[in-house]
Amino acid sequence: MNTNELLAFADEQGYSVIYDDFPECGSLSTDADGYAVGIDKHLNSRDERTRLAHELGHCETGSFYSRYIKVQCRKQLENKADRWAFERLVPAEDIQSALNNGIFESWDLAEHFGVTDEFMIKALQHYTGQKGIVFSTYKEDYF
Repeated sequence: MNTNELLAFADEQGYSVIYDDFPECGSLSTDADGYAVGIDKHLNSRDERTRLAHELGHCETGSFYSRYIKVQCRKQLENKADRWAFERLVPAEDIQSALNNGIFESWDLAEHFGVTDEFMIKALQHYTGQKGIVFSTYKEDYF
């Protein structure tokens, strides 16, 4: 999904997406009075897309928390939102296709998919570690 598709999805679901100054956090989501997502208006396109998908993941999975929640629970809820975003922005079959086309480095994959480097690495770890997917590559030592 590209950014416009993510925004259309949010609109279809009735989620408010607000672009404003969020310099300390970059993005946020809330379930108070309906689902809403806030995105810092100064983000570059890759950060915007990655953060928007992650925050929509919180909305779609109901994985919200307060600042008083235990760190382990917070991490689990963040991972749940990430997993939703991985499936929309970098599906496993699309990663395999990119590998088949000679895109091997995580930063090249991130650029190819229009996501941040950190997000791409987390997605690869999710698919190979947690889901047990083995990607077929020409450079077997990469994964």
